[in-house]
Amino acid sequence: MTIFDDKGVRRPCSEHFPERFKQAFINELTEFARCIREGDKPDVTANDGLESTKIALACTRSFETGELVALEDE
Repeated sequence: MTIFDDKGVRRPCSEHFPERFKQAFINELTEFARCIREGDKPDVTANDGLESTKIALACTRSFETGELVALEDE
């Protein structure tokens, strides 16, 4: 769905996120299992996950309010 209003053109997040990114989930789990088997560390850290979550929350908040959201606010 695309929304055209006084705030511009907006598209809500996909309601079918797991289906849309199925291969990404498979790749992530495959890499996780490989790291366990081989005793390796993943390229992506817990901090990377935290920062990407902050960005996603800011994007959602901006979409819902129509306002710019500074990452420091999250």
